[in-house]
Amino acid sequence: MTSCLACLIALHNATARYVQKLAGDGDLPRGLGRLHPRHEAPTRASDLLALAAVVILGGLALTGADPYVGLGTSLTGLFTVGIFGVQVLVAVAVVVHFRRTRDVRWWTTLVAPVLGGIGVLVAVGAIVANYPVLTGTETGVANVLPVLLLLAVLAGPVRNALRRRASV
Repeated sequence: MTSCLACLIALHNATARYVQKLAGDGDLPRGLGRLHPRHEAPTRASDLLALAAVVILGGLALTGADPYVGLGTSLTGLFTVGIFGVQVLVAVAVVVHFRRTRDVRWWTTLVAPVLGGIGVLVAVGAIVANYPVLTGTETGVANVLPVLLLLAVLAGPVRNALRRRASV
């Protein structure tokens, strides 16, 4: 239980920092980007996340849903897809970087990252195709989470393109 609590605290803190950074960049309300004047902690972002947790867990309690099955396994599955997805993006980034620098080591800068990226992409496909097995639930809300993750990943380049266009 102690290690589970430590993981949850770490996840909460990391998420609060992301929320604070997104707010500082103008992607979320600016007030969430303010730091505590003395401790320099993202207290407003942290408070928002705590409130969201209370609302979500309260909703689960009111409906009689099991938070572990309803939320825990779904988010664990989502995090798994996210980590594997980031590994695919890293493989692409390695290839792009070394092609731009014209590195001649073809195995370590092209072939191995492409093969690794394809392998992890196949794993992502298998995870998404078997997502209900991974999460242990057949509910539609839980099993649509990988689509939301994909939309979030696509939102970044769209946001950047719109910002570039607005600044021209």
